[in-house]
Amino acid sequence: MKWSRLVLASLLALSAPSTLSACDAEAEVVAVRVASFGADGGVDMTTGAVQVPGNFANSDLFASANGGHLKLATGSDKPTTNRPVNWFIGAGGVAATFAGLDDVPDDRPDAATTQALPHAKTGNGFVLMTSRGTWFKGFIREATATQITVEYGPL
Repeated sequence: MKWSRLVLASLLALSAPSTLSACDAEAEVVAVRVASFGADGGVDMTTGAVQVPGNFANSDLFASANGGHLKLATGSDKPTTNRPVNWFIGAGGVAATFAGLDDVPDDRPDAATTQALPHAKTGNGFVLMTSRGTWFKGFIREATATQITVEYGPL
């Protein structure tokens, strides 16, 4: 029996191992998302699930009340530590603001950069490591004393 080149090429393509890793496949599926939550709320960035209550164990980014502002922190395995995050702190220790998600740099933090953002403001941007070890970039579309809206997507 003679095999055509098209049939052979198709069979070879089906039997070839995939070159996508699990992280690549996950990043391809996730698009830019928007999440809104208040104090004691958070978001799992990979699934898009808003967590109420949100905390260090179930959220990649979560909020807590801090006087008349919301404080943002990353999740972790322990309540006393955070995963790496870059809030793009500028002169005088103030977090930089951006016009939109596309304007936020892709600069990943080093492992020791884990501080929380004590006063979340509209326009703040960030890059953080999720609980799954993937990287996401985000932008605060709106921040009030009681509510935050974040736009985010995978790097």
